[in-house]
Amino acid sequence: MAREEVIFATGPIALAVRASVSIPGIFKPVTYQGKLCVDGGVVSPVPVAVVKQAGAHRVIAVNVFPTTPQLRTYLEQAQRQRAEWEAHVASRPLLVRLMLRLRQELIRSVSPLVFDVIMRAMQSMEYHIGEMACREADVVLRPTIPGSHWLEFYHPEKFIQRGEEEALRLLPVLQRATGALDLSTTMAQQSGTVALTS
Repeated sequence: MAREEVIFATGPIALAVRASVSIPGIFKPVTYQGKLCVDGGVVSPVPVAVVKQAGAHRVIAVNVFPTTPQLRTYLEQAQRQRAEWEAHVASRPLLVRLMLRLRQELIRSVSPLVFDVIMRAMQSMEYHIGEMACREADVVLRPTIPGSHWLEFYHPEKFIQRGEEEALRLLPVLQRATGALDLSTTMAQQSGTVALTS
C-alpha cells in the first residue's frame, strides 16, 4: 500500500468492486498490478480530481458523510432517547428490568465495538478529505443519514430513497450545472460530459 490512488480504468469490473470494498481490518486487500489495494475512500472518498482527469466537463459529487453539526444533533437525540428508555425500564417490574438489561448487555457484547470505533474515526477523516474535494465539483449532493451505521448494507432502500430526495431537492441546480439538458441524452451523445462520483 503506497498511499496513492489506483485507478481501475480497464479490466474486470468485479476486481475493481472487490478492491473498492476492501475495508481495512474487515476485508482482505486486493493485489492489482503489483499493488496492495484497499477501499479507495481511505485516500479519495469523493474522487472529483480523478473524474476531471478522465475528461469530465461537469462533476456532480456526492458526499454521504454527515457534518459535525448533524452528528451533534443526532447524538443529542440519541441521548434523549436513551434517557427515555432508562426511565421506561426503571418503571418496569424487577424481573422485566433484569431481562431488559441482560438483553442490552448481550447486544453490546456481540457488537464489533473496536471495528466500530476504527470505522467512525476513518469516516471522520474521509468526511474532511471529501469536503476538500467537493470544493472542485460543480454540484455537491449530501444525502446524509446521521444515525446510520456503516454496516447497514442490508437496508439499501433507505439510502437510495435519501439519495433520490437530495437529487430532487437540488434538481434546479443540477439542471443549471448540466445546461438544463436531459442527462440521459447528454451522456449518450457526449461520453464523459457528466461524471457522477460517490
